[in-house]
Amino acid sequence: MAGLGRKEWLLLLASGGLTLALALIAIRSFAPGLLGIALDRQIVQLDKQVPAFYDGVFRMDGFVPEKPLVPDPLTGHRFPVAIPENGKQWAPYDLLGFRNRRIPSVADVVTLGDSQTFGLNVAIHRNWPYSLQARLANKRGVVYDMSAEGWGPVQYMYMFEKAMFFHPRVVVVAFYTGNDARDAAHMVYSMNPWAELRQFPRLPKLPPSAWPPKPEDIWQVTLGDGRRVSLTPKLRLSANDRDFAAIPEGYRLMGEAARRMDQVAGEQGVHVVFTVLPTKETTYATLFEADGITPPPAYTKLVDHEAQSTSELAQVISTLAHSSYVDVVTPLQAATLRGEQLYPLGPDGHPREPGYQVIAGAIAEVVAPLIPALLSPGLIGIEDEGASGPGKLALIRYGGVFRFSTPQVMLDSGWDINSPVSLVRRRDLATLPDLGVILEPDPARWGPRADGT
Repeated sequence: MAGLGRKEWLLLLASGGLTLALALIAIRSFAPGLLGIALDRQIVQLDKQVPAFYDGVFRMDGFVPEKPLVPDPLTGHRFPVAIPENGKQWAPYDLLGFRNRRIPSVADVVTLGDSQTFGLNVAIHRNWPYSLQARLANKRGVVYDMSAEGWGPVQYMYMFEKAMFFHPRVVVVAFYTGNDARDAAHMVYSMNPWAELRQFPRLPKLPPSAWPPKPEDIWQVTLGDGRRVSLTPKLRLSANDRDFAAIPEGYRLMGEAARRMDQVAGEQGVHVVFTVLPTKETTYATLFEADGITPPPAYTKLVDHEAQSTSELAQVISTLAHSSYVDVVTPLQAATLRGEQLYPLGPDGHPREPGYQVIAGAIAEVVAPLIPALLSPGLIGIEDEGASGPGKLALIRYGGVFRFSTPQVMLDSGWDINSPVSLVRRRDLATLPDLGVILEPDPARWGPRADGT
């Protein structure tokens, strides 16, 4: 039999290639697991197909992954959903994959950050977002935490727009000098969805990675009270060394992320509170100076470069129209000077509960005035979007909201329909229970002079 000619070979190769392509498309569509595409990855795919949301969220098989990280095409990774508080270390994870016990319909405050906000090292009720919630209790302020271990400035910026679905009054964004600059540079220059943020054609030179820290890179220092603290200045310098172009670029990206979040905040009528959480090493700097401890060169360089970058980032934030900046370095250093142990004595750079409490206290001083007081008992008008006037009238009584069945019932209970009323948005009533409809007039119970508290 004669051999195949050139034309026949080309036809055969084209036919085989088409068959293989069709086969791969079929496998991806009907059996993605064969290609290593996890079901969770399908749920966040960016195409016109709408995935089966509830099938992905409500798991019936009790699935708890060994390593609770799920790939994501825009944030790099996220956490799994619906993990109970005792189901895995650092749980709970709610139905959105964040560390909360519940998902509110409206949140007065949304927090964004990495593991320093997520609260690695402590149970959920001891991290700083939870402590912030406790400090807003007199205003019934609802705090929802959208932070995640391993995230950085690009993820905060991306999730900021998602946070708007909770109709927040305030969003708190906590940058972290320990790795955010390095993370931002790596994220922007390695993931195409964020290519438009790039200032250079390729990732500038990064400092050599110092993770995991080698034993010889851990500085152990004995404090004046006899405590022995382990620090990792070389590791933290790898995210702050301004002699490498990628680090100033990373801090520039942090400032750009802040600007974009501030722009969204202005469009949505939200206020942003930014803070920059320091490294454990910087927190100890004033104590070492007071105790006359001479640090190694890597430590001195870290503290100097970190302080310069933090100051420049704070200056960028100070120019933003809808944002405030909270200094947490000063209170953390002051508490350390008082002898409080804010961090583990080992090399771990995440705070202990006392450290998270100091952070929460500093942030609360700025956030609390931005959250209005509880609605007082009395008649209110619910603002109707796009319409003039108070819209529907309602009554705040006994810690909840009542509605009159008819205007006459309201009048016969002693209210004057022409009296001025407090105007509130519907979102302001979201955290108050709806206690029903008032069917019969009763001035003693429903009138202006009723106690109702």
